[in-house]
Amino acid sequence: MRTAYRGVKFFHFGELASSLLSCVIQFFPMDKYINAISIVCPGGTRIATGEKTLKVRRWEPDLDPADDLLIVENKRFLHKAGEEDETGRPVAIVKVAFVRPFVPSDMKAACANYFEEGWFAWELTQVRPVQSDTTVRATTGIYRIKLAELL
Repeated sequence: MRTAYRGVKFFHFGELASSLLSCVIQFFPMDKYINAISIVCPGGTRIATGEKTLKVRRWEPDLDPADDLLIVENKRFLHKAGEEDETGRPVAIVKVAFVRPFVPSDMKAACANYFEEGWFAWELTQVRPVQSDTTVRATTGIYRIKLAELL
């Protein structure tokens, strides 16, 4: 089932997902911001579909487990701080429940091709897929996007 909200379509997977989506809409008026992170295609889609449940990075996020994080899927790797890609598209809203050291047994859940010591595994929960034709800015690190930009 799809629900449209100001041009953004959310896919509902059962009653729980529907309730979570209602909470997001209720607590994030359009003049507010949401934390976002860019992930190269097809990683964002894999998160939205539940295939990828871990995000692996060299750094730990400054997020509370209750914070929502918008997954923005973009087309190319961003290597330098401040580098941007204007082809990002919102694909999911998640929560980062735990951050812990990345271990070899995490490879499948992270959809990773190789293992390297010293990285962190971000455990992604409460995945709420988003379908939107809107393009948004993708950049390095965790950044803020105004919810009105998602329209």
